[in-house]
Amino acid sequence: MAVNDRVFNLCMIQDGKPVVIYGAQAVAYTVYKAIMKLTSCSIKCFLVSKAEGQPREIDGIKVFELSSYAYCPDDLILIATPEDIQWQIAYILDKTGYENYAYITSEVFGNLQKEYYSSLKIFPSIDKKEYSVAVYQAVHEKDKKLNGEYQNREWIIPIQVGASKASQSICKVSDDAGDNISDRNCNYSELTAMYWAWKNSDAMVKGICHYRRVPDLSDADIISLVTGQTDAILIYPMMYYPDITEHHKRYLSQQEWEIVEAAICKIAPDYREAAHMCMTQQYFFNYNILVARKDVFDLYCAWLFPILFEIGKSTGEDKRKDRYIGYIGENLFTIFFWTNKEKLHISYCGCLLRT
Repeated sequence: MAVNDRVFNLCMIQDGKPVVIYGAQAVAYTVYKAIMKLTSCSIKCFLVSKAEGQPREIDGIKVFELSSYAYCPDDLILIATPEDIQWQIAYILDKTGYENYAYITSEVFGNLQKEYYSSLKIFPSIDKKEYSVAVYQAVHEKDKKLNGEYQNREWIIPIQVGASKASQSICKVSDDAGDNISDRNCNYSELTAMYWAWKNSDAMVKGICHYRRVPDLSDADIISLVTGQTDAILIYPMMYYPDITEHHKRYLSQQEWEIVEAAICKIAPDYREAAHMCMTQQYFFNYNILVARKDVFDLYCAWLFPILFEIGKSTGEDKRKDRYIGYIGENLFTIFFWTNKEKLHISYCGCLLRT
């Protein structure tokens, strides 16, 4: 079995299956307390290589020297020692024929501590105490299955879009809860997630991405938003020749574009000239992907959605069964952030495509 396959996660614990903890000091005791709190399993015993200098029992559970331990193939042995000696213990277990074991790596240990202390409401994590980050990843039940396996960062939260008309629930968070426009997802696409985040999320940093398009952000990028060094992070724009007018002609008729311009003039007249100028340059921000401070995210949404609703009334959203409003949103996204690029501290990043 590959080393990565032996890294512990809570899914390895099965109801009724015994768990054995290898170790009897601070790491082992913390792992024991966390597992007892976070799962319904029972701990069979603790194991040590040598009994000398080790406790005989912990919370009434016996500590056995490995040589006197009666192994059962169903036992899951968790190596809960400092990470730099775990390979030595794994070598001993392999030689002894004990194949069912997993590593409590330092990363796993930190996550167990976080979950355990959080459940007790003590020692709050920095992301819970000082800031909260929620980048909502739009996922639809009809999305094509990805070929690869991808691990999201902890601040990326899948949100089911179009949930009000879905046949099944596929995410813990859905765009049909609270104040929402979930039933418009056919036309609005990922923007129903953006609307939901605007109206229902109090995270200090909020964002939107797609199930297969994710901004390439580091922890330092997130911290820059938290500290106010950065107001918003956008993915790098695409370039179109000779300008972006040619691009939007692929999706909107001239009549529909005139409706967009009329809505801007009515709802946000200060952007009328800026919108015209913006359409004659080459840079276009696709996908509606945004990560921003809450005040900037909410400011943009408060500007965006009244315009989109006005456009929807004029075009008749029921007449089209595609994401044309989502596409118009990309145009408005470009207009808003291009116009405010000198007023806001904006940074840019790449976009990771998941296949």
